[in-house]
Amino acid sequence: MDTNTITSADLQHTSGQNQITPLKWALYIFVGSLPLIGLIMLIVWGFGGDVNRTRGNWAKGMLILYAIFIAFYILIFIIFGLTMFSLNL
Repeated sequence: MDTNTITSADLQHTSGQNQITPLKWALYIFVGSLPLIGLIMLIVWGFGGDVNRTRGNWAKGMLILYAIFIAFYILIFIIFGLTMFSLNL
């Protein structure tokens, strides 16, 4: 028998290791929502060579959303500031 053959039991065993329980998800979301620590932890989880790919992909997605929201808020503040500046002239 070939030792490099992957069986369905092997696939089920490896996919079970990557599962995250709802309690752990709640903890990750809580830690990720903390102002400075959350940002640091998202960077560590996303780019720190984490074994759990699901958590790493979630962290990268959250960082992308944070970047989008920050860009949106900057745009709104610029528009609001220019509007207020033009009204004062």
